[in-house]
Amino acid sequence: MIYKKKIIVPVDFFDHVYSKQKSRGELYTSDDIRSMMSAMIEEGNADVCLWQVTACGNVTYRSNVENRLEWEARAPARAMKAVLDAYDPLRESVRHAKNFGLPLFGLMSLFDEGFPPMLSRLFQKHPHCQWVDRTGSIYLRGVPCYDYEEAVAFRLELIKEVLSYGVDGLCLSLRSHCDQSTPYRQRDFFGFNTPVVNAFKERYGVNLRDFSDCEHTHDQNHFISEWKFIGGEFDTNAWHRLKGESLTLLLKEIRKLVGPDFPVWICFLGPFERMMLPPHLKDAAYLTEGLHSFARFHIDWENWLEKKLVDAIVVQCYRGMPPEDGVLPFVSETRARGGQIYWLERALTSSLSWRDTKSFAEKIRHLPIDGVLPYEAECFDVGCR
Repeated sequence: MIYKKKIIVPVDFFDHVYSKQKSRGELYTSDDIRSMMSAMIEEGNADVCLWQVTACGNVTYRSNVENRLEWEARAPARAMKAVLDAYDPLRESVRHAKNFGLPLFGLMSLFDEGFPPMLSRLFQKHPHCQWVDRTGSIYLRGVPCYDYEEAVAFRLELIKEVLSYGVDGLCLSLRSHCDQSTPYRQRDFFGFNTPVVNAFKERYGVNLRDFSDCEHTHDQNHFISEWKFIGGEFDTNAWHRLKGESLTLLLKEIRKLVGPDFPVWICFLGPFERMMLPPHLKDAAYLTEGLHSFARFHIDWENWLEKKLVDAIVVQCYRGMPPEDGVLPFVSETRARGGQIYWLERALTSSLSWRDTKSFAEKIRHLPIDGVLPYEAECFDVGCR
């Protein structure tokens, strides 16, 4: 802890494996994990380690539930497979963390289950569980709709497996790479799955898929870049709130699974409308409730804290910190509901040392925030350069 602020270190293990293999042509070993954790604690003053277990429809441990990350679309493409053949990274990370007395949470993305060519087993078996457009024909790759029982059951099974490794908590992330795998990025394009459509019609008497006509425009490469639906107006705010309800129900099931005292954190993009952001951030597409501007839903974080579905929230912003008068109202609402609040900020260089975590704590020294997440460990880990 620095300046009475916790240092929470996210580890996206695949990035360490990839970087060492690319720079040195060497396997990232269990000893490398131990050395990284030792430096993370002794030099980086780490209080908690968040160990990423999911990777775009794959996992970075020896799973029996989800596809193992054995290759991807960047050379060296099979670096992770060599590691998984040699040892189980999650088992080794938990073992080393316990030896150091460092709490280790499983960091899991909830809406990031596919990046070409990777795709979760859930969608290989149930492709309809991905978010879909208003015509019901264009799927948002890798983004689960938790209004389907299959999607909820699969997520809970994966969490059970991660818990069996002895992690000390969970951090659930809403970060998604889906913006990199679809050309359809217009506002509110996705989120018209059949359960949502049926529930909206039952509640409001409106069929979300009814419209009079549609037309599309092409970009310079003659790809369809935008759809325009004519007629069939509906209350978008009510639609967003309805879509957000499934995430709340999922969190209730997760809380039942882990028990009342097990730490559960959640990391999301917002709610930025409560903060007065610097001008250069206000129009950024990712500053929105939900995943991206084309995949929005209501984030009911106040309810999650009040119902003890989560214990802490992590607000992420990759470029810059909001001014103090923008943060304070958000912090006070979090505190009033008994929650903790952490800030994730991206390190924009990979040439840092673990001692540089102090500068991240310095940035929030004057703010009533519990701690900071310098994203990510690979930027500080000299063992993979």
